[in-house]
Amino acid sequence: MKILLIDDHPIVRAGLRSLLEEETSLDIASFLEASSVPEAMSSLRTSIPDLAIVDIGLAGGDGLEWIKDVRAMGHDFPALVMSMFDERLYAERVLQAGGNGYLMKRELAEHLVEAIQVVLSGEIYLSKVMKQVVKFRSDGQRSAVEQLSDRELEVFRMIGDGMTTKEIGASLGLSVKTIETYRSNIKTKLELRNAAELASTASRWIEAALTS
Repeated sequence: MKILLIDDHPIVRAGLRSLLEEETSLDIASFLEASSVPEAMSSLRTSIPDLAIVDIGLAGGDGLEWIKDVRAMGHDFPALVMSMFDERLYAERVLQAGGNGYLMKRELAEHLVEAIQVVLSGEIYLSKVMKQVVKFRSDGQRSAVEQLSDRELEVFRMIGDGMTTKEIGASLGLSVKTIETYRSNIKTKLELRNAAELASTASRWIEAALTS
C-alpha cells in the first residue's frame, strides 16, 4: 500500500517512515510526503494513497480542513490524524471532519501500527478513554473552547502560538478582515474583553493543551 505522510517537520516524517519500514505486518509499497496543505492536495493529482497520516497544524491550512476537502472531492481512503494536543481537544472534531482516528504524537511509537491496522479494517481508532467520552459527553458538558468552530479553534491556536493577525491570514490564505472576524467571534464566545485577554487566554490554553 501507499502511505501519505503529511507533516511540516521533515524529521517527523522521517521518524514515521523509519518506524513503519521496520513493521513486518504492514505491506508498504511506497511513502508519499507533503509538508503543507497545498502540497498534500497536489499529491492527490498524481497518486491516491491507501492511507493518510496527517498532522493538525500545517502550513497553508490545517489537517481538519484538508480532510474535509478530501472527503468533498469523493476520496474515501482512511485518514489518521496525529497531534501534540491532548485527544480531548481534537478527537471528536477529527471524526466530524471525516477522519478515521486520532493519535497523540507522544503515543506514536507505541500505538501507531495498531491505529493503522484499525483504520485500514474500516474501524475508528481512539483510545479507550476517548471512546467513552465521545459516546457519553453531551453538549452541555463541553467547555467554552470546545464550542468554537474548527476554524475558530485553529485561529485561537495560532494566536496562542504568538502569531499576528496578518501572519495567521497569510498562513491560512485568508484576509486580515476575515481573521479579525474570527478573533471577534472567539472573544464573544469565550467572554473576553479585549485583544490582550484573548492573547493571554490562548497562550495559557496552548500551554495546558501540551502538558495535559
